[in-house]
This record gives sequence, C-alpha cells and structure tokens, in this order.
Amino acid sequence: AASVSGWVNALLLAWTLLREKSWRPEPWVIGKFLRIVLATCAMAAVLGFAAINRVPIEGWFEARLVFGKEVATLLVCLLGAIVYAAIAFLVRAVTMSDIKLALQKPAGAPAASAQDEF
Repeated sequence: AASVSGWVNALLLAWTLLREKSWRPEPWVIGKFLRIVLATCAMAAVLGFAAINRVPIEGWFEARLVFGKEVATLLVCLLGAIVYAAIAFLVRAVTMSDIKLALQKPAGAPAASAQDEF
C-alpha cells in the first residue's frame, strides 16, 4: 500500500506540475521512468506467478524444512528483488554511476568516526 501511495503521489504531483506548465520532463527522464516501470512489471510478474502458485511453493518447503513457509516467503521476496535489480541493470534503469552517486558522501560532510558507529 505504501508503494502504491508513493506512485500515486508522484504521478499526481507530475500531473499538476505539467498542467500548470511549471515542469516539463526532459526526454531522458521519461525514458528512465519507462525503464523503471518495465523492471517493476517484470518483478510483479514473478511475484504474481509465485502468488498464484503459493500453495505448491509453500508445500515444497514445508515438506523439507521446519520453517518452510517462512523460508518460502523470504526466498520469493529475494527472487523478486533479484529480478527487479537484474532487469533494471539490463534495461539501464539503474547504472553503476547511479549507485556510486547514491553512495557518495555529500560534499562538506564530516568524516565518520568510531563513535558514529554506536
């Protein structure tokens, strides 16, 4: 629900800004958005398939493990994340430079000390 509300909020904001002519997306923004939607749809397809086949998937794990249902849930979530990341990299919705930029320390930020760890 939080993810859906985030998308709805972003789309409503974009629609309002476009309608008021306060913002016009550049072509690269539209392309990146469509690639993100493609990766999201691929992940949704995998998770939808898992949801349709929930009973046999859970049954297979429950027959072999004590916490089979929980393990199945974790593995399906992990599979969804892997599919999303793989497709996002494949269609260049995310690049290594995007990741490096996201992990970069902001300019002027103080150096981390041992006290910051606790």
